[in-house]
Amino acid sequence: MVSRRSTGLELARHRIRVNSLLPEWNVTELAAAPYADDRFREATTRRTPVRRGADPDEFREVGAFLADPTLTYHTGQEVCVDGGYTVFSRAAPVGPSR
Repeated sequence: MVSRRSTGLELARHRIRVNSLLPEWNVTELAAAPYADDRFREATTRRTPVRRGADPDEFREVGAFLADPTLTYHTGQEVCVDGGYTVFSRAAPVGPSR
């Protein structure tokens, strides 16, 4: 995080943007085995308000936004695509899902 911010600041004067896309759990081929386990799936999704892992396609539009060459005023930032995890984890204690 610090590297992205400082790099964004350093490179902004050269019209180079530095941003991050921060995804939550993705349901991919690599994650299929762990997600097949009910305990693992519950542990990873109980703190995510949307109560599921993300489909990798859900990051496409955000990635396109960050890569858009007309987006010249956005640098040194992070975009969390996490089903509300970062908001929830900071706002509420973690407890069992209902």
